[in-house]
Amino acid sequence: AAPAANAAEDRRPSVVVLDFVAEDGVGPSVAKLVTMQVAHDVRDSGIFSRVVTTADLDSTLGFEARKQANNCSDTGCIAEIAAALDVDYVIAGSLGSGCASGRTATPKK
Repeated sequence: AAPAANAAEDRRPSVVVLDFVAEDGVGPSVAKLVTMQVAHDVRDSGIFSRVVTTADLDSTLGFEARKQANNCSDTGCIAEIAAALDVDYVIAGSLGSGCASGRTATPKK
């Protein structure tokens, strides 16, 4: 068997999954469940070398940064978070009764 590639050789992109925001008729517990499921599915996809979640933000950036990340709603703000975490992509969005929306940002070239 070939030796496992180390992280420095892994050329797959990295991603952060921010907490989905609960809106119009959707409770916070449902939004949290959707966030956890999306993060799980993204990890299982094998597409990304590293998947960061908001739970990881406390240890990486601290509580205040996590709070700011959860209130982040525009592309510039999302790109700043991605740059601070050194990730290639961001998955973020909101859930409301009858609809869901999402945002992504690609801060690196």
